[in-house]
This record gives sequence, structure tokens and C-alpha cells, in this order.
Amino acid sequence: MSPFDTILEKKVGFGKYQYITYFFASLTHFSDGSEIVGLSILLPVLKNEWKISDDDQSILGSVLFFGILVGSILGGYISDKLGRKTALLYSSIIQFFIGVISTFVQSVSVFILMRGLFGLIIGFTLPLAPSFASELTPVNIRGRGVVFVNFFFSIGSFYAVIVGKFCLDSLNSGNWRAMLIWCSLPSLVVWIGTLIFIKESPRYLIATNRIQEGVDVLNYMSEVNNPASHQPISEAEIEDLRDWQRSLFSKDQDLNIKSLVEPKHKRITILLSLMWFTLNFAFYGMTFILPFILAKFEAQQGGTQGLDGILYTIAGEVPSVVVGIYIIEKENFGRKGTTFYSALITVFLFIIASFSSLSLLIPLLTIGRMFLKLSFSIMYPMTTEFYPTTIRTVGLGLTSGIGRLGSSIMPVILIELLNIDPLLPILSFGLVMIVHVLAAYMLPFDTRGRQLDLLDDDSLSNQKKLIAMTEL
Repeated sequence: MSPFDTILEKKVGFGKYQYITYFFASLTHFSDGSEIVGLSILLPVLKNEWKISDDDQSILGSVLFFGILVGSILGGYISDKLGRKTALLYSSIIQFFIGVISTFVQSVSVFILMRGLFGLIIGFTLPLAPSFASELTPVNIRGRGVVFVNFFFSIGSFYAVIVGKFCLDSLNSGNWRAMLIWCSLPSLVVWIGTLIFIKESPRYLIATNRIQEGVDVLNYMSEVNNPASHQPISEAEIEDLRDWQRSLFSKDQDLNIKSLVEPKHKRITILLSLMWFTLNFAFYGMTFILPFILAKFEAQQGGTQGLDGILYTIAGEVPSVVVGIYIIEKENFGRKGTTFYSALITVFLFIIASFSSLSLLIPLLTIGRMFLKLSFSIMYPMTTEFYPTTIRTVGLGLTSGIGRLGSSIMPVILIELLNIDPLLPILSFGLVMIVHVLAAYMLPFDTRGRQLDLLDDDSLSNQKKLIAMTEL
């Protein structure tokens, strides 16, 4: 175990400070979930209010996810340069103001611009929360912690649908401007909480040779967690941290995206990118196209049950956090096994759903979304654990950013498929997830129990020893 992880586990512990940080890191994903789902729900309303063409619908969908793609890549790079806290402060307050400004838009062209900016900022924040959380969490519970943070995306999505039920008359009409305001408020809470309560990641500070600042944060965390038994970090432990930093990070001070395609990272980067690509296509594809599918059924059959259908499918994500937290650290599942099996199940469910009647569609999509979300949740801790601290958010930002290509091209494809048959987009999700299953199977090893900065040539051997130790 590294000197940092030893101090984190034995002196700092996991307590009040991490709970506070986890709350605001989770609220970041809550905010992103509410924004993405909220924007998807209001698109059918805008289609009717502004008489938007199919081409503009595709652009409105694609520009959001293209913005997320660019933001994911830039966010990883900037947060590795400026720090996790600084990046989160800037992105959360900008996200709030963009949401407020969007409520005054009167034309499709300007709304397209605002959607792109929204995507840029959301993509900027998405890699931050899991990276921040993983760097503050002891090895034995790190995977569960990151799954918990990611689950708040689902809660944010749920919140957006509830807001929609109050602000919209149906999926075809309503006060979408009020909905945008309510969906933007969580990002303001993130900014206030981060400014007041959160310190910079001590692992990031030490990795970037700001040793004393990192030690000060670790001491502060220990005081908050252990007010009655706090022991300051000793000079000997500080020297161990200096040696650890020099041995692992000094030579990597100028690492960039090129580092991700070096021989020791290349295969991982390619496979993770494929997995992120397929997951983004299917997960955000369902988020984007389901309101259109249900709006079509509303228009054909009457009623206002479309929002209820969306609510039920999002509720299907709730069990994913329980299942994920339970099995992510289990020897027979871990990260690799969990995402492999859950993706395999989604393949069958989506293919069956695409040939089902409307009465079976929502139940099948609800179950499918649970397993899709489970696979998605595992990707965050697994990706952060494959890369060292100096390129962690760059690695997560790049691979998940490439994944955003899937969500960027998705609207154009799905709108065309929707015009052929309302259920054809569902079939495409099942076919795309076959690639995810194959890529997960080809991953060289599981990251369960892996030290975040285990970079030497014997890393796989050492990883197996660490996993064995956690089973004792």
C-alpha cells in the first residue's frame, strides 16, 4: 500500500469530511442528471411550440452531447492542471447562469447555441465528481463510494421528471422555461457547498508536488473525522510522501493525452473508449428518444401518461445502486464481471422490447435501464482505477469523451429510425451493446482492490496480492 493510502486508511479514516465531500460531489451528478433529462423532456414541447423540423431536432440533440464530448476532454485536462476544486467551482456556477439565460431564448438557433454550452459545462463536470471521490476514499470501499456518487445522476433525472409533471401539461405542451430554472438550481447549491466546505484533493496536491498543502488537507480531514483522537502527520510520514511523489509522479509532470496511448495504457484506452461509446449511445439514447416515442403514443392514443412512463423507467435505475454497491467488491464480479454481465442482460432485454407491445414496453425498458445504469455506474470507478493520478481525469475525460461521440451521433440516427418505426431505436440499443459486451470480455484484468498509483511493471501481480489480502 502506498504511503498516501496508508495515511488515508489508518490516520484519516472515512468519516464526516468525506460525507460532506461526497454529498456535494453527488450533487454534481444530480445537477447533471436533472439538466440532461430536463432538456430531453422539453424537446417535444419545443417541437410543437416552435414547429421545429426533424433536422433541427437532430441538431438540438447532437449539439448537447457534442458539447459534453468537448467538455469531457477539456475538463479532464484543466482539472489535472488547476485542481479538482477550482474546476468544480467554475463549472458549477457557469452551468447555473447558462440555465437561467436559456429561459429567455426566443429562437431555435440561439437555443441550439445554449444547448451546446450546456453540454460543454456538463461534460466538464462529469469526470470531476468520481475522480474527486475516488481520491479521498480508502481502497476497500472506493468502488462502492464511486457507484454511490454516480447514482445521484439517476436521482437528478428523477427530479427532472417530477419538475416536468408540475411545469408541463404533457410531453407536447407546458411551461418549459420554468422547468429549466428548477433544473438549474442544483448547480448553484454545488457552487456554494464547494466554496465553503470542500478542500482540494490531497492526493492531487501531493501528486503535483504541493506536498505541504496536501499534508495540511490530510491533517484537516483527520481533525474533522477524528476530533478526539487526531494525530498530526509526522515528519517521517511526510518524507515518505515526498519519496512516493518523486518515484511515481516527478517523471510524469508533463504527461498529456499522448500518455494514454503509450504501450502500457493503449489497450486499456481503446477498450474503455469502446465501452464508453456504446454505453453513451444506449443510455443517453434512451434518455433522448423515449420522450419522442411516448409523445407519439400520446398523440395517437390520447392521454398524458408519457411523463409517467419516463418516471417508471428512471425509477428502474434505483435498484442498480443497491446491486452495484453489493457486488462491485465481490471476487466473482468486481468491476469487469459486473459490467460484462449487466450489459449482456441489456442486449436481450432491448431486443425483446423492440418487438413487444406497448403494454410490455415500459416494464422491459425499466428492467433494461436498471442493468444499463449498473454497467454505466461501474465504468466510473473502473476507469479511474486504470490510470495514475497525474492523468486520471485526463484518462476518464478522454475515454468517456470519446464515448460522447456515441451520444453525439445518436440523435441523428435515432430520429431517422423513429420515423421508420417508433420501436426501432430500442432495437439499435440492443445491437450496439453487443460491442460493449465483447470489449468488457477483452479487458486484461479487473481493477478491484487496485492501488490508484500502482504503475510499475509488476502492477498486475501486486494487484492480485492486494485483492487476496482484502479477502482475509
